[in-house]
Amino acid sequence: MQTIIWILNSERQIGEVSRDVYGGFVEHLGRNVYGGVYDPASATADEDGFRRDVLDLIRRLDMPITRYPGGCYVDTCCWEDGVGPVRKAKLDPAWHQLEPNTFGLDEFMRWADKANTRPLITINIGNRSVIDTQNLYEYCNFPRGTYWSDMRRANGHEEPYHIREWCLGNELYGSWEVGQMSAADYGRLAREHAKLLKKLDPECRLIVCGTPDDQEWNRTVLDFCGEYIDKLSLHDVFFHAPEQDERGYLNSVDRFEKKLTESIGSCHAFEAVHGRRIAVSVDEWIIWDFDRRMRPEEEWTSGMHLLEQDYTILEALIAGSLFSCFHRHADTVDLACLAQSVNVIAPIRTEPDGTSWRQSIYFPFELTSRYGRGLSLEPEETGNEDGSLYGSAVLNREAGELTLFLTNRGSEPLDFQMEFGGSRRLLESLTMNHADHSAVNSPRGEILQPEPLAAALDDAGNLRTQLPGISWNMLRIKTDVPEAR
Repeated sequence: MQTIIWILNSERQIGEVSRDVYGGFVEHLGRNVYGGVYDPASATADEDGFRRDVLDLIRRLDMPITRYPGGCYVDTCCWEDGVGPVRKAKLDPAWHQLEPNTFGLDEFMRWADKANTRPLITINIGNRSVIDTQNLYEYCNFPRGTYWSDMRRANGHEEPYHIREWCLGNELYGSWEVGQMSAADYGRLAREHAKLLKKLDPECRLIVCGTPDDQEWNRTVLDFCGEYIDKLSLHDVFFHAPEQDERGYLNSVDRFEKKLTESIGSCHAFEAVHGRRIAVSVDEWIIWDFDRRMRPEEEWTSGMHLLEQDYTILEALIAGSLFSCFHRHADTVDLACLAQSVNVIAPIRTEPDGTSWRQSIYFPFELTSRYGRGLSLEPEETGNEDGSLYGSAVLNREAGELTLFLTNRGSEPLDFQMEFGGSRRLLESLTMNHADHSAVNSPRGEILQPEPLAAALDDAGNLRTQLPGISWNMLRIKTDVPEAR
């Protein structure tokens, strides 16, 4: 059996893991909003029409930040259509659906408050003006006395929302976007919107469209607007291509990490010249096989079935590995959002009768969000030449805990050993694996869940366990490492 050894030292630090890497996404797409977070007709709906069961599951994921309202949906979005007593229904060309706008900005802010998450608002800068951005800012954040702030108050929201984080457009490098433009044109446009927002709120945090696939785009955009922005956005899709075996699919995280490293290099190059740190925001990571799963009879309707993909154990490993990837780059990756949150390529699924269930990816998200807070440590590793093991280690000095997140991408079990001088007691050890790699959770049962993993910690603080083939694993260890001063 292959043996892999990690030697950990509390002084060998990558950086503090940002809480915001455990973010979510509520786009007006399929049944993410209508029939997902918002369903007044459901037996589980609260007084605002929000599904209580969904709110409970979202809270358990402890998402500090949630992106809204898109996504590709943003390209033709006019936020004004979704506020006030009279709502304007319109077509959404991005997803061939009808948008009634009964759930808009104010409803999202009310939902976010109940979900214990804060907003990351994407602004339509590709097809709207700088003045439109100012109007949105005033509606959201100015106390009173302007047309838009007083409109918010008239709509029943006396206090401003104090939104501090904004995305400047969505994927405007892409041919699929209405409003696509060159890097130079986008950089110039983003600079003007960013300049305005920084004048209105110098402490706001702005995210600009980047791409992991084109460093020339990233460098050009940063050259034009980097002095005003705080983060470079990266989006990517993880899919099981027909020609890939399971290992090739699981290794897609390695390919993303390579592109992430290149993008970080572009940020560092900008910082070296201009002295301004640019962090990375992976604010749309998607596990999707590119099948829309649309019901033809529902086209151009609201709350239509779209992208409702079932997830297997393989997707759980992808999700768990991506969180480890963010840990491994904790010095630069400040934010990440799983797209989406409910029904649409999501960890949570619902039915109109009030049924809801957790998909396989829910569990790595929940556990990593709960215990992956603290300092990311860089292990000294031996025995992993074939890359079967992918993982991360997070030290929470305040709680006195070290947590290991380990993905065995190989089909055979691995003998895993860890040495850490401050280890004192094994608190918990869990694994996710299943013999049937096509099995999925459903309303009939959640068969893909974490189970106890046999592990032992000796008197010297050395850990030993056997990681099952094709598995995601979490081990928590009590430590006596002193808190940082």
